[in-house]
Amino acid sequence: MSKFTTGVIWSGVERVLGQGINFIIGLVIARQLFPEDYGVFGIISIIIAISVIFVDSGFSTALIQKKNRDNNDYNTIFSFNFLTSIIVYLVIFFLAPFLAKFYSEPILISSTRITALIIIINSVSIVHLTKLVVNLDFKKQSKISVTASLISGIMGIILAYSGYGLWSLVLMTVLRSLINTILLWNLTNWSPKIDFRLNRFKPLFSFSWKIMLTALINTIFSSLYVLVIGKKFSTILLGFYTRASQVTNFAVINFTDVIQRVSFPMLSELQDEIHLLVKNQRKLIITSSYILFPILTLLYFISDSLIIIILTEKWLEAAWMIKLLCFASFLHPIHSLNLNLLNVIGRSDLFLKIEVLKKGLIIIILMITLTISLEAVLVGQIIVSILAFFINSYYVGILLNYNAFEQLKDIYKNILASLILSLQIYNICLYVSSPILEILISSFSTVLTYIIISFIFKLKGFNFIKEKLYQFIR
Repeated sequence: MSKFTTGVIWSGVERVLGQGINFIIGLVIARQLFPEDYGVFGIISIIIAISVIFVDSGFSTALIQKKNRDNNDYNTIFSFNFLTSIIVYLVIFFLAPFLAKFYSEPILISSTRITALIIIINSVSIVHLTKLVVNLDFKKQSKISVTASLISGIMGIILAYSGYGLWSLVLMTVLRSLINTILLWNLTNWSPKIDFRLNRFKPLFSFSWKIMLTALINTIFSSLYVLVIGKKFSTILLGFYTRASQVTNFAVINFTDVIQRVSFPMLSELQDEIHLLVKNQRKLIITSSYILFPILTLLYFISDSLIIIILTEKWLEAAWMIKLLCFASFLHPIHSLNLNLLNVIGRSDLFLKIEVLKKGLIIIILMITLTISLEAVLVGQIIVSILAFFINSYYVGILLNYNAFEQLKDIYKNILASLILSLQIYNICLYVSSPILEILISSFSTVLTYIIISFIFKLKGFNFIKEKLYQFIR
């Protein structure tokens, strides 16, 4: 069995178990907390996400992409990560009162300062995690992630049901990072030291700064919706939006991350063999769309019943948001794979240009839709996603002769199959009134019908998956 197949399986295990545990624990806690708690924590999460980008500065990607990396490279980046994290934390510590004043939420001062500790905690394990990725050792990552999620999650539930509200989310997050770091140090056979070498830093930085700037722009603009909704509307609506995003992202982001994390080091080894590179890219796009399209189709139709069962009716306002976010997420794995390919061939400069162009598009559409309603803002996300598909695939088409229309030809059967599924699920939801029965019948019929459609239309994604499963079993 190939290292790629093994990597996909163990990376999938990590996401299904690790993120699955986080998701389930989040649902349990959400039944006790209120939307405004998640609204406030959503604001904190954005600040942390942006800060983490500064600390990593794209060096983890640069280390993976570099072929002749050695211990001096690792120690240099470890030193940079740690020292940068201290500076970033101090900046957040002193800016917390201004953040609280801007959103009229005094609790943001203390909660932001405590949560931001994970910036320093995570900084000393970034390189450890990178080494595991380089070695395609996703088995250890899986064990670490699941253990950290389980222990911190149990603590989070206890705190939530003990009446700690927002603090249950804050302390759970810090504990998860702490456990994750401790386990990475213990299970990775590498002992770092503060040893910064400028001659090793410069070549890595020449690649990584574009990754950092791209990630920074991407995170700020993806978080822009959260920041704007919290300020323009209310932290309550922000709480609904945050929860809707988490439900949708559980299917989309985690799946995409599995494919991207495993494929990047694998494709990087093929960066000089264009034919094989494109061949593998096509397989990834076909297979990822084959898996994700029916999941989002099902989620769109059962979102109301799903919210009622897992979160109770107080969260029902999030259901219509999930529906719109499903449409906005359909092309997400293809977006990521196209951008991933540019990094594989060392064109982080084009990656950056694309992101700058897309963010300008986001600003224009957001400014227009913001004056209308929250519904319009989410519809705007769908429009951005469609336009971004053609933008992301532009340079891939020029450099590797695999443009947007070639990609659409590869996935159009998956799109048609999902449309057929949507008619079936719609009729089930129309005549079944029980939320539990609606979910069970719709889910079962979706799997069964999709397998039948896969045989009839001879879907390539289905064949690729069968081949990998056969290799695994054999």
